Amino acid sequence: MPDFDLAPVASMLADWVEGAPDDSLLSRRTRLRAYVRVGRNRFQLGMLLYRVAFDLTLAGRNPALDPTHLQHLIVSAPRRWEDRHLLGAELLHTLEQRGVSVAVDRFEDEQATEASAELLATIASDSGDPDLKGVDWTADEAADDFHFGGA
Repeated sequence: MPDFDLAPVASMLADWVEGAPDDSLLSRRTRLRAYVRVGRNRFQLGMLLYRVAFDLTLAGRNPALDPTHLQHLIVSAPRRWEDRHLLGAELLHTLEQRGVSVAVDRFEDEQATEASAELLATIASDSGDPDLKGVDWTADEAADDFHFGGA
């Protein structure tokens, strides 16, 4: 179990997924796919959470987050990868509790996958950070920090 509450971060992400601009199933799916692509990588997750928090704030839906919630997920520390994995489960649980549908057919899923890659590329380019220009937002496994052994 995580040593902090994942619910506020999952709630913020669910607000973002649920509040897709045109409230279409494809838009919600695109946002969820964007999270799935970066959810296990602390750096990429941090970029997405940063953008989500500001998008919600600018839309007048202030996320009720303490910065330590975000810090906990993006620091490099033993076993934090487990918390990032659990965040995904908490997000799905929150979406289910709210009755937010993200199920689509195969064609729409392919469209959402492509659109999520574009969304993440936009987040990287909007940051103005030249180091992000070459980030491969699809290859999160190699960049994940796994810590085996020890406590």
